[in-house]
Amino acid sequence: MLGHEVPSPEAARKFLYQFHDEEEITRAQAELPVGQVSFIPNESDPLRALAQVNGELVQAIGRRCPDQRIATIDLDSTVIESWKREAQPTYQGTTGYQPMLALWAEMDLCVADEFRDGNVPPQKAPLPAAQRAFQVLPETVRSITSGATRAVGTASW
Repeated sequence: MLGHEVPSPEAARKFLYQFHDEEEITRAQAELPVGQVSFIPNESDPLRALAQVNGELVQAIGRRCPDQRIATIDLDSTVIESWKREAQPTYQGTTGYQPMLALWAEMDLCVADEFRDGNVPPQKAPLPAAQRAFQVLPETVRSITSGATRAVGTASW
C-alpha cells in the first residue's frame, strides 16, 4: 500500500531522534518558574522544517478541495503511554507523552502538532498550536472556528 516496506523500528527511532534538540530542552528547563515542572521547549530547526513540509501538504490538499471554505480546528491531546526512562508521569498515573494535534475537522486532517511530555497538561499554552494550524490553511478557507478554546475564537472574512 505504501509502495515500499515499512522501516524497521530501529530505523524509525534513528530518524525520529534527528529531531531532538537537547539544548532547547535545557533552555526550557532553565527558564521554568520556581515550583513548575512541565515545559514546552522551542522546536528544533529540523522540527520546524518538518512542520513546513506538513504545511505544504495541507496547502496541496486544499488545492484539490477548493470548495471546502470552512475549517474547524480541533485541538486534541491524548496520553500515549511509554516506559522510556525519559517519559514523564501523566495525570492518568502512567508515564508517557501527551502530544497536541490540531485537526481540521471537515477534512479529517492533522494540520499542526506539538510534541509534549506526559506531565504537560493540555490546557497549557494551546494558542500557539492553534495559530500554527490557522497559518497553514489554504486561501480558499473563508471561515475558521476553533473547537478548542474561546481564546482562539472564530474568524471569517
